[in-house]
Amino acid sequence: NNHYHYSVNVYASSSTAANNKGIGAVALGSGNVSVTTGNNNRIYVEGDNSVGVVAASNTGRVAVDIGYYGEVVVTPYGNLSVNNNPGSYAGTFGIYASATDAPDVYVHTRYGSAVYVANDNLGNSTAIYAQNGGNGTVHVFTEGYVGSHNGSAIVTRATTGDTYVANTGRVYGSGTSDHAVIDVASTDTGGNGNITITNYGLVESNSGSASALAIAANTAGTGNVTIDNYGRIVGRFDLSGAGNSTVTNTSSQSWHTSGTTTFTDGTDTLTNTSTGLIATSGTTTFDFGNGTNTFVNAGTLHVGEVAGTSVLNIVDGPGAATTTLQNSGLITMVDGETNDSVIASTTDFVGTGNSKVSIDAYLGNGADTQTACPSPGIQYADCMKLQTASGSSLLTVNDTNAAGAGTLNLTGTMVIQTSGAPATAFTLSGPNVVSTPQGLAIPKGFIQYQLLYQNNNFYLAGVPSSAAVELNGLMAGVQTLWHATADGWNERTADIRHDYAANERGDAPVPAAANTINGFSLWGKLYYGQLSRDSHETLSVLGNTLSYDTGYS
Repeated sequence: NNHYHYSVNVYASSSTAANNKGIGAVALGSGNVSVTTGNNNRIYVEGDNSVGVVAASNTGRVAVDIGYYGEVVVTPYGNLSVNNNPGSYAGTFGIYASATDAPDVYVHTRYGSAVYVANDNLGNSTAIYAQNGGNGTVHVFTEGYVGSHNGSAIVTRATTGDTYVANTGRVYGSGTSDHAVIDVASTDTGGNGNITITNYGLVESNSGSASALAIAANTAGTGNVTIDNYGRIVGRFDLSGAGNSTVTNTSSQSWHTSGTTTFTDGTDTLTNTSTGLIATSGTTTFDFGNGTNTFVNAGTLHVGEVAGTSVLNIVDGPGAATTTLQNSGLITMVDGETNDSVIASTTDFVGTGNSKVSIDAYLGNGADTQTACPSPGIQYADCMKLQTASGSSLLTVNDTNAAGAGTLNLTGTMVIQTSGAPATAFTLSGPNVVSTPQGLAIPKGFIQYQLLYQNNNFYLAGVPSSAAVELNGLMAGVQTLWHATADGWNERTADIRHDYAANERGDAPVPAAANTINGFSLWGKLYYGQLSRDSHETLSVLGNTLSYDTGYS
């Protein structure tokens, strides 16, 4: 009702009261059931195992519509010794919509609304529960706030019908391993029972933890799962019960995750589009299981969103599994710390388009001890470990020792480790890179850092700059100049000695111009010549020959 505000209040007589309902609408046969609360209306229920809105039918369509700025609030006490809820799912619910075999079970919460279950310390509480036991569909569309204090925000159960969950509001839940924020399941028979989750809003646990379980489809026999994120999701996924999965992140607000995200044993495709951001922190694992799997990154994959060591593990199952990481976007580990890594030792990396990898590296003393990824000792550079690498990608380096001196490092710091890759798979790039006669390099005085390739691996090596090597030629030129001019001075001093001796004996005339006793003299000798040298020096580093032109003219 747009003009009047109505409330349905069910208060418990004591802290042990239970089995209360705000609105109950049940059809035992084929009748349709529709519950519409209108706008600005409120349903408030106290007591354990209680329900704000119950809508159920055997074979009729079931629909629940919470109006704009409406509220359904259920406050249990955590004493679950009794249960009298309709259906077989015990617990406390904000909305319970169920059908045995209906064309559709539909729940819609409008903009500004709130459906919330509070204070259930035993964790058996669900804000929205939608179930269809037949071949019909399940639809849950949330525009407002949906939350469970200590349980799941949305739970759907379908048989062979498809499920659609769409959110443009805010969805919160406990996010534990047995109470995901969104928990979906179906029975997959011949490719039926598929599930689509579309998020334009926020999906997050009450704690806000990136390692909380945000979305679960881990009931065995669940159909294919599609997740499209245009908003913000904080947490991991468990899709292990589904047949196949397709996850697409288009949001710059990101999918923020940590812990283990488990995909299916079928075909899995994870796509981060050009506008998307996937941000990981701590130890994060993308477990693709068996099957043929593809991770497409056209946007930004940020490993190390928060301070501290961050590792992204990309793994697949022990069976017939292939996983490909196709990168045309940015994979960045840059956070000012050299302790991040991507470990994908069973993944084939393919760089296409504008593929770029950005890392932190300490370009200074001690970095030659990093001989593997991850480093067996102190880690001096972020790194990647891949099964194979192909295509072409740029590697940019943020020097965390930018103010410090470079150090000769002929053994190199391993930054890309593979079992098979051509030398052209990665090329050094970035604003701190210049072109030198030895190739692209990061200059640091008489030392320059180059990306060198050896035995399928890529190293940052500190090698002498051209200026450092040319110092040897400069000293030879100075020596040649000395030898060419030293005799002139010797001649002059000999003349002075001769004149001085003649004057003392008085037996020879002394040229007036050379008389330094009664006047002054000016002496000089003009030379002309041209010095030239044609020479080259070479230095072998990690199987790469660096050439230096040490000639001069």
